[in-house]
Amino acid sequence: MKFVFSGPHFRTAYNSAQRRMIFDYVVAYFRAYVDRWTMKNCPLRKCKKCPKSILPELRADACYCTEACRSAAYAEQHRLMYTRPKRRDFAAFKRKLMELGPPNATHYALAWPIPDTLQVSWSPPPGIRSKRFSGCFAVGGNFMQRPRFECPRVPYVGIYGIVFFDENNCELPTPAALLCGIRVPAAFPMRIVPPRGHKKKAVAEQPADQGMRLT
Repeated sequence: MKFVFSGPHFRTAYNSAQRRMIFDYVVAYFRAYVDRWTMKNCPLRKCKKCPKSILPELRADACYCTEACRSAAYAEQHRLMYTRPKRRDFAAFKRKLMELGPPNATHYALAWPIPDTLQVSWSPPPGIRSKRFSGCFAVGGNFMQRPRFECPRVPYVGIYGIVFFDENNCELPTPAALLCGIRVPAAFPMRIVPPRGHKKKAVAEQPADQGMRLT
């Protein structure tokens, strides 16, 4: 049986529903033929993340076999773009802290405002297990200033409020030169968790050089 898709015979011999059914059948047949020819004559596409093959029914420009592989590749690319801060990046920060800070200060802490709230977040967070510049975890405590200086670990580059403490963990008066804060030149992008009672609106990363004023 031969189908002719043009001319008055095709239009009068079949109604609209039959013509549509015949057209869909022909399209499906050609699609199946093209898929079989592609699988037979073209090499299988390999996923860029794992050794698995990409299914033929996926898009022609697909580079990954599953959504998990695509997400893992994106995360790996993001890690490669991120450069870990070095101690030498904090040379000017350390010098300013030593020159302008109280001479009897042994520890310090940094603070920044939480967006959309009147609250302040501290680094390191008091009483919470947190990661330090060296990569180790510590519970509570402040950054050491003397005798061995400890570089801060903060979520963004910008101006932070600063508070000094003595060897007895008593808060010291902040010098006038540092009342408006101090600029931290390097950061570790991380998720900021707001305190309890605040709406769950976590900030993934603050804009660069975001200023702050503590009153």
